[in-house]
Amino acid sequence: MPKAKSAAPVTASDELDLRVVLAALVQFRDGDFSARLPAHWDGIGGKIAEQTLDRCGITCNKNMIPYDERKPMDPSGIRLGTPAITTRGMGCDEMKRISQWILRALRSPDDAGVVESIRGEVADLAEQFPVPAARLQSGAEAAV
Repeated sequence: MPKAKSAAPVTASDELDLRVVLAALVQFRDGDFSARLPAHWDGIGGKIAEQTLDRCGITCNKNMIPYDERKPMDPSGIRLGTPAITTRGMGCDEMKRISQWILRALRSPDDAGVVESIRGEVADLAEQFPVPAARLQSGAEAAV
């Protein structure tokens, strides 16, 4: 089976209009990420990444990647969607913060202190950008 080719990392920018991002974790340290991750780090499985990010308050799904050699229940990638973020009114600056949290979490999936710190930062950001239904409800309560 052919090996997956290394691709340039995707970053948030004003020109970028993505709704779903598929990230290959097994080659995560290649390319621009190499300066941020230890050289000995071989990546983690999608199952561990999904569980780690969930503990941080960031939702993603484990996902197979092209030419994936891992099992479907612990694939080599994760899938991240942006609709829940953009629906709240978040933009590029918030996406950059979220991507930094993802990098921090995946570097230290077993570090409870890192996970708890990120979880607090995620909660603070979510509070600044409530879901639309919450905005409607608070507006209705203010009108009463």
